[in-house]
Amino acid sequence: MSRHQRAQSLQPYEVQRARSTDVPQRAIESPYLSPREALVYLRLRSFSSLYYLINEQRLPFVRRGGRYLFDRRDLDAWLRGTTAIELIRSRRGA
Repeated sequence: MSRHQRAQSLQPYEVQRARSTDVPQRAIESPYLSPREALVYLRLRSFSSLYYLINEQRLPFVRRGGRYLFDRRDLDAWLRGTTAIELIRSRRGA
C-alpha cells in the first residue's frame, strides 16, 4: 500500500465519498430536504438566514426527531407565494 493510499484510507468516509463522486448520492429519493439541502435549494447565503425564516414561521417545515425537514413541493409553493394545495388545485383546473 502506497503512502497516498494509506493517507486516503485514514480520511473520514464522507471525505472519500465526496472526492470520488462530487455529487451527493441518495439511496432513496425523498421529497424532504435537510437544512443543508434547503439552503442550497433556496439559494440562501447562510444557515442563520434559514433559521431566521424558520423562527419567524415564514418558511414551511416539519420537525421529525428533532430535525428540521423541508418538503420540496411546499418550498416551491412558498417561492411562488401560494400553498402546495392551491398549487395542485390550479394545475388540476388548468
